[in-house]
Amino acid sequence: GIRPEHLHLAPDGALAIAADVVEALGADTLIHGRLGDNTILTIRLPGSTRVKEGDQLKLTAAPDNLHLFDRTSGARLG
Repeated sequence: GIRPEHLHLAPDGALAIAADVVEALGADTLIHGRLGDNTILTIRLPGSTRVKEGDQLKLTAAPDNLHLFDRTSGARLG
């Protein structure tokens, strides 16, 4: 798991999404999109970020911000 504010745009990012919905909210911009496997993902970026629906985005996150869970039990790992 990862919080929307912990994802960042990066040209060499490991995650790629297509922006389905872009919500410009002043101080923040929320982007709702899908990964290649159709997993829904929401990103919170600064309000000055210019993204439009249909844009392809590359994302990254610091490893310290990732939360891993056991697939069977749902228990948080670490």
